[in-house]
Amino acid sequence: MVHLEEYVRDTCIIKFYPVRFKKYPNKFQLLARDNVMQGVVSTSLQVFIQQLQRRPNASLGFIASASIIGLVKEEQPNNQRFRIYKQVMENLFGTMTFARFSDETNSAYLMVNRAKGNLQESNPRGIDSELFLYLCCPSKNKTL
Repeated sequence: MVHLEEYVRDTCIIKFYPVRFKKYPNKFQLLARDNVMQGVVSTSLQVFIQQLQRRPNASLGFIASASIIGLVKEEQPNNQRFRIYKQVMENLFGTMTFARFSDETNSAYLMVNRAKGNLQESNPRGIDSELFLYLCCPSKNKTL
């Protein structure tokens, strides 16, 4: 299941999980063990590319959930999904179109479309403080 949630300033947050885990509260953390990750990531990227075609100024973000494998739960900071997804985004989307911001502590990643203008890459909170705070500090979330 792939969801593209829209937030302020044409920012999209992509979320996905295996359909069979739909009713599980930790659905984003469970591993399907069916070797379909490449297809899921590819589908998610296609959804975002379609969004860019409809809205050329769109930005993209995600939080990579720590995996649960049996009784073992991975630590959230800089988890494996975060490292993989971040690398995929860096490989596929150039720095000319997007400025990149990440919070490794929370495994959060934000690609802000440069078409929005006036980006301060050293201070992502200067771009859209509410959204970056929303992404990076789930425990402090408020409705946007």
